[in-house]
Amino acid sequence: MIITESKLRQLIREMFLAESVYGNTVTKIPAYKPALITETRLRHLIRESILLTEDVSPIVSAKNTAKEKIESLVRGTIWDMENSKQLDLPEEQLAWVKEYAPQIIAFVVVEDIIKILLGVSGHFDIVEKYRGDAFKWTYKQLFEKIRKEQPDEIEKAFKFAISRVANDSQFSLEPIDVLNLQDVPVQVEIKRSWKYNSYMYWQKILNDEKNLNDQGYKGIIENYYQMLNFVQPEEAGEPAKRNIHLVADIAELKRLVDNARPRYQEFAARRKKDSNVVQEGTHMLIDNERWWVATIHNASAAYEHAKCSGDENKLADWCTAAPGEGAKWFKEYYKEDDPLIIFKDKLNKTGYQFSFSSSQFMNASDNEISVNLRYELILLLSTVEDKIDERYKFIHKSFDTHPLLINDRMNKLPIEERIIDGDLNFIGSKIALLPVGLQIGGNLNLAGSKMASLPTGLKVGGSLTLLDSTMASLPAGLKVGDNINLRNAGITSLPADLQVGGNLELSLSTGITSLPAGLQIGGGVDLIGSGITSLPDGFKVGTNLLLKNTNITSLPADLEVGGGIGGFSGDKSKVPQHLKDKIK
Repeated sequence: MIITESKLRQLIREMFLAESVYGNTVTKIPAYKPALITETRLRHLIRESILLTEDVSPIVSAKNTAKEKIESLVRGTIWDMENSKQLDLPEEQLAWVKEYAPQIIAFVVVEDIIKILLGVSGHFDIVEKYRGDAFKWTYKQLFEKIRKEQPDEIEKAFKFAISRVANDSQFSLEPIDVLNLQDVPVQVEIKRSWKYNSYMYWQKILNDEKNLNDQGYKGIIENYYQMLNFVQPEEAGEPAKRNIHLVADIAELKRLVDNARPRYQEFAARRKKDSNVVQEGTHMLIDNERWWVATIHNASAAYEHAKCSGDENKLADWCTAAPGEGAKWFKEYYKEDDPLIIFKDKLNKTGYQFSFSSSQFMNASDNEISVNLRYELILLLSTVEDKIDERYKFIHKSFDTHPLLINDRMNKLPIEERIIDGDLNFIGSKIALLPVGLQIGGNLNLAGSKMASLPTGLKVGGSLTLLDSTMASLPAGLKVGDNINLRNAGITSLPADLQVGGNLELSLSTGITSLPAGLQIGGGVDLIGSGITSLPDGFKVGTNLLLKNTNITSLPADLEVGGGIGGFSGDKSKVPQHLKDKIK
C-alpha cells in the first residue's frame, strides 16, 4: 500500500509517543511500502509531528522553554526527596512519578503564571514577533527571582505538588500523552485536586511584583513595546535598550517606559484626528457632571477618547490608543455586536475601557479593574439600557447576569424561561440571591460567597463551585452536570436527590459528617480531611474515592467504585470482596 503524507504524520507521532511515553514498549507498525519522499520533507514532517517544528509560534516556543526549565528543577527536587526517603513509593509508582510529575507540574505552573500575569486573554497585546521575547523575559524575571531569593518556598511548593501527583498517580499508571497534556484524563484529575493550591501559591508569590506601582508586568511590558521607538538611552553613549533582553529587571523597564512617555505623548498629541470621523465613531450614552460614557465604533474615536485624564496631551495606556498600531488593535477587539465602551470619570480624572466579548475591563493604566468596580460600572451602564442597541448581546447579557440585577430580571420571566446559556462567575461579588428555577448552561462560580442558600430547582450544566463559601446546605432537586466543589465550605448536609455528573469535592469540609443514602456520583469523590465518618448504603462512585485523613474505617457491602480507593485506614480484611483489589 502507498503511504500518504497524513498517514506518515500519524505513524511518526505514534512512534514518538511509543518511545517517549511507553518506555521500552515500542508500537509495532506494519511494514508499509512508503511512497517516495525527499529527505528534506521527511525531516520537516518529523520536526512538525513531535512539536519541534521551526514554524511554532514565539509564545508557544517561550512557554515550552519555561516548562523545560521547571521540569529540570522538579526532577532535582524528586531526586532529593527520593534520597531523603520523603518519597517512599512502590517501584512502579515511583517510576511513574519520576517520569510524569515534572511534566504535569511544569504545565500547571506555566499556565498559572500566564493566567495571573496575562488574564483571560493569555497573551500580551503586542506585535506577535515580540510576544515570545516578552514571555521569556517575564518568566526569567519572576520564576528565577523566586527560585534564587526564596529557595525554601519554591522547594516547599514543588514538594507539595509532587506529593499530590504521587498520591493521585496510584489510580492511573497509564501512559500520558505529553504532547497534549491538558487533554489527558489523569492530568484533569491531578489538576482538579492541586490546581487551586497551585494558583493561590503563585498568586501570593507574584502579588507584590504584579502590582508594581499599580501596574503589573503585563502593563509595563505592553507600554514598553507600545513606546519602543521612543525608548532612549539613560546615559550619553549607551545604546538604546530596544531589546527587552538588554533590560536588567522590571524596575529598569518601568524607568525606560516612564522616560519614553513624554516623547510618546508629544508625538501622539501631534496626530490630529478628523473631528467628523471621531463623531461618527462615538455613540453617547451618558454625559453628566460625573460620568461620560459612550460606545466606540472606529479607531479615531478610540484614540481621541483615550484622553480621559483631563490632559489633552495624555493618552490612556490602551493598545487601541497607540499611535500607529491603535487601528490594528481596534480592529482586533471591535465587533459589530460588541463595540468598545469608554467610561470617563470626570471627578477622578481617569477612564476605563470595556470589551465584553474578550472579557477585558481595563483602567487607564491598562490593568484589569477589580470585580466590584466592574460590577459598579455595568450597573451604571444598565441605567441607560434603552439607548444600547439590541444587537449588542454581550452588553445586554452583562445586565441579565449582574449579581444585583439577576434576581429581579429573572423573576419577571416564567420559571421555565429562567435560563442562562453560558457561565456565571460571581466570585468576589456581593450577590445575595439567585432566582428560583434558574437553569445555567455553563459553570456557576460562587467561591467565597456569603449567600445563605441556593434556590430550589437550580440546574447547572457545567460545574458548581462553592469553595470557601459559608453556605450550610444545598437545595433539594439540585442537578450539576459536571463537578461540584465544596472544598472547605460550610456545608453540613447534602440533599437526598442530589445529582452530580462529574466529581464531588468535599475535602477539608469538616462541617458535614454524613452523605445521603443511595447517592450516585458520575465521577470521583474527594473526602480527604472532611468530617465524613461513614459511607451510606447504595453509594456509587464513577471513578476514584479518596478517604485519606478521615474517620471512615469500614466500607458498605453494596458500595460501587469505578476506579480506586485511596487512603482507607480501616481493617482491609473486612473490606467487601469486590472492593479488595481497589484498595491502594
